[in-house]
Amino acid sequence: MNKIDSKKFRNKGFTLIELMIVIVVVGILASIALPSYQNYITKSRARAAGADLMAATTALENIYQRTLTYPTATTSTTATTQTALGSTWIPSMGDFFTYAVTSTSTSYALTATGSGAMSGCNLTLNEGNVRTITSPCLETSW
Repeated sequence: MNKIDSKKFRNKGFTLIELMIVIVVVGILASIALPSYQNYITKSRARAAGADLMAATTALENIYQRTLTYPTATTSTTATTQTALGSTWIPSMGDFFTYAVTSTSTSYALTATGSGAMSGCNLTLNEGNVRTITSPCLETSW
C-alpha cells in the first residue's frame, strides 16, 4: 500500500490525552457548580420556611380579627402548631423544619427550627413583624 491509501483508512477518534482533558474540565466545572447549587437549595428552603411563618402569622391574625385575642398556645412540634393555628395552615417545609408557636392573648412568637440538612437554621417571627434568622440559613434577612 502506498501513503495515499493508508491515509484513507486511518482511524478517526479521540486520543487519550483529549479524553483526559475533557474529564478534567468537567471535574473543575462540577467542583464549582455543586457547592453553588447546594447553597441555592439551602437558601430556597430557608425562604420557604419564612413563607410558612408568614402564612402562620396570617392564620393568627385572622383568629385575632375574629376574637380580638390571639389563641393561647405553647407548642413544640409542627403537628401541635398546626392544631393551634387551625386547619388553614399547612407548612410546605415540614420535612426540613419543626414549627412552634408561643402565644398569649396579646402577643405571639413563631419559630422554624431546622432539622436534618437544615440543622442550625432557625427563623423567628413575632406579632411586631420582628424577624430573625441564623447564619446557617445562608441569608442575612428574610
